[in-house]
Amino acid sequence: MEVAYTILAAQGLLGAWDNLWNHEYKVGLAHRAGARRELVLHALRAALYVPMFLVFAWLDLTGWFAVAFVGLLVSEIAITLLDFIEEDRTRTLPANERVLHTILAINFGALLSVLGPELWMSIQKSSAVVAMDRGLWSWLFSVYAIGAAAWSVRDAVAALRNHLPDLATWQRRQLAVRRCGQPKVVLVAGGTGFVGRHLCWRLIENGHRVIVLAREQAKAVDLFGPYALPITDLKEIRPTQRVDVIANLAGEPIAGWWWTAWRKALLVESRVGMTRLLLNWAERRSVRPAVLVNASAVGWYGARGDEALDESAQGGEDFPARLCRAWEREAMAGGHIGMRVVTLRLGLVLGNGGLLARLLPTFRLGLGAPFGRGNQWMPWIHIDDAVDIFMLALQDIRLSGQVNAVAPQPVTNRQFSQLLAHAVHRPVWPAIPAVVLRAMLGELATLFVDGQRVLPAKLISIGHGFRHPVLSSAFSDLIGREGRITSLRTVTGRG
Repeated sequence: MEVAYTILAAQGLLGAWDNLWNHEYKVGLAHRAGARRELVLHALRAALYVPMFLVFAWLDLTGWFAVAFVGLLVSEIAITLLDFIEEDRTRTLPANERVLHTILAINFGALLSVLGPELWMSIQKSSAVVAMDRGLWSWLFSVYAIGAAAWSVRDAVAALRNHLPDLATWQRRQLAVRRCGQPKVVLVAGGTGFVGRHLCWRLIENGHRVIVLAREQAKAVDLFGPYALPITDLKEIRPTQRVDVIANLAGEPIAGWWWTAWRKALLVESRVGMTRLLLNWAERRSVRPAVLVNASAVGWYGARGDEALDESAQGGEDFPARLCRAWEREAMAGGHIGMRVVTLRLGLVLGNGGLLARLLPTFRLGLGAPFGRGNQWMPWIHIDDAVDIFMLALQDIRLSGQVNAVAPQPVTNRQFSQLLAHAVHRPVWPAIPAVVLRAMLGELATLFVDGQRVLPAKLISIGHGFRHPVLSSAFSDLIGREGRITSLRTVTGRG
C-alpha cells in the first residue's frame, strides 16, 4: 500500500496546485461570472476527497463498506469527466492547465490500478470498519482532508454567490457607445489583458472600431461581444481593411513566475517578438497605420533610489531595464516606416485587476506590510488615467517617443502600504525584510524591493490633467469609499 499512499499524496499536491495556481491565481474562478456549474463540480469533487483521504488516513474498510468506497472512486471519475466537459464549454484552458489535468488523470488511473486488487480482496470479506494508525501517512492525509473540506465549502459559497451565470462580461459592462465624427480603426494587441480590456472598452464607447488580437478568441468575445472583431492571427485582417492605429499591450505578466532563463526568454519574446510581428505586418500593407502606441514600463530606469527621473534620464542595467530597452528599441523601428511611435512607460496600474487586486485580500485580512526598507519609490497610476493617456497618445501629435505614464505624485512603498491599509481600515505590519523576499523570489524580488522615482514630465508639459493625481483619491475611488466601485476582485478572464 505504500505505493498507493505515495500516489495519493502526489494527487493531493497536484490538485492543490491546480486549485491555487490555475483556478485561483490565473483564472480567478471564484469571482468569474458564468462559472457556477464549474464551481459546483469542484465543490462536489473536493467533498468526495474528504472521506477518501480520511479512509486512507485512519480506516480499513471491508465488505459493503469497501463497495461504498469503490462507489466514491467511481463518483470522482464521473465528476471529473463532467468538469472536463464544462471547462471546454465555458473557457479555453491554457496549455499548462491541460497538461496538469492530464497528469492528474493519469495519476488517478495509476492509483486505481494499484488499489484494484486490494479493494477486490476487501470486498470479499465480511463488512467491517476497522480503525488503523498508519503513522505519518495518517496525519498527512488528515491535513489533506481538512484542506479539501475547506476548499469544498469555499467553492460552494462562491457558486451560490455566482448569480449572473448567463451574462457575458460585455453585457454586464453595459457598454454605452457614443457616435464619433471621425472614428478610427484601432488594432489592439493584448486587448484581453488588464489594461488592454479597459482601453478597448473606452475605444468602443467613444465610437471607434476595434480589432482585438488575442490568444483566446472566446475570451475576447466574452469581453467585447459584437462591439469588436476578435482575431488570433494578423492574417485574418483583410488586405483592404483599413487600420489607422496599432496599440500594442501584448506581453506575458512580468510578475507571474520566477525569472528563470526560460521565463526571461518568454518575457522578451512575448514583447519584442509581438512588436516585430506587428511592424512587419504594417510594413507590408499598402496603406500603413499612422500611429503605434506601444506599452513599456518604468522598469526601464532600473533601481535609482531617490533620483527624480523624467523621460530624458538614462536607463538601468537590471533585467527589467534590459527588457524594456529591447521592447522600446523594437517599437521605435516603426518610425522608419513612417509611423508616429509612442512608448508609454507605465507605472503600477491600479484597478480591478493586476497586482493591487492580489494585495488587497491580504490587507483586508490585516496582514499588509511594506516590502524591504519601504523607502523605495512606487510610480503608480489609476487605470482610468492610464487609459486616458493611451487615448491621448493615439490622437495627439504632440506626443512621440518615450512618455512616462505615471501619476504626478509618486509614493514610497511604505506610504503605499499605509494608505492602502488605511483605506480598508486595517493596521499595517512591520516591513518584510528584503533578504526574505530575495531568498523566496530570487531576481524577481527587484520588482518589490527596488524602485524608481518617475515623473510624467512630458504629460505635464502639454498640460495633461489627471483624474487621480493623489494615491488616497485613487484608493478611495477603487475600493468604493466614493461609491463607484464597491470592491476590488481578481477577475482574470472575465469582468
